[in-house]
Amino acid sequence: MDSWLVMAKELGIVLLNLTHRTPTLAAAHPIPVGAGASEALRTALTAAEVHRLPHQIQRTIRAAQSSGLTEISASGQAALLRLNRLLAPPESKL
Repeated sequence: MDSWLVMAKELGIVLLNLTHRTPTLAAAHPIPVGAGASEALRTALTAAEVHRLPHQIQRTIRAAQSSGLTEISASGQAALLRLNRLLAPPESKL
């Protein structure tokens, strides 16, 4: 199965109800997230980094933030930084 489809399935389950909330609503009424959802976000984050998909990392970060999963959000920020460094053009030596 295509890696994109696997990741979309994992992430889609978790993001379905989390990404369509305003930041104000998310802050006022965080959605309780069980261990299964947390693990799905971690798996999606790992897959997004391995497949070099920064937009999927950003989606995972937003979902984690709206659910109060600060550890996963921080992991996502770190993954995004690593990916940005990896994909950045080499510095000119002029």
